[in-house]
Amino acid sequence: MGWNKLPKELEGRVKSTVGAKDKELKQLEKATKNKYHNKKTVVDGHKFDSKLEARYYKKLITLKATGKIKELELQPMFRLQDGFDDKEGNHHRPINYKADFDITWADNYQEIVDTKGKETSVYKIKKKLFLKKYPDINFREVREEDLEMF
Repeated sequence: MGWNKLPKELEGRVKSTVGAKDKELKQLEKATKNKYHNKKTVVDGHKFDSKLEARYYKKLITLKATGKIKELELQPMFRLQDGFDDKEGNHHRPINYKADFDITWADNYQEIVDTKGKETSVYKIKKKLFLKKYPDINFREVREEDLEMF
């Protein structure tokens, strides 16, 4: 028997394990596909979660070049709730909200912008928490139809 040959009694076991691994990989690939069919897009070296977000970024860059936008920050993070340990000693991680853009316009008006194709239940909750915790921050959602009028 060569170094790359298995004894007959082990061949069936190895093949079935390999088959199971392939099946697990296929399930994992299926699970990682975006169920809202967003296409991750890279523009100017920045990775965006959707084509809509990438297209809006391109428009913002044009406005910044013309001086209509003074500052542009991508994916600003906001803490909605700090992490904590409950009475049983379980640690709960903090809850953060990552918006798409923080824009400061030429007139110093500042706003947080989120591009949205589909509102998930998690997004709806985080949006409510954000609006409650940061009432003085201007917040705006941009949808596909808004971008077409832009």
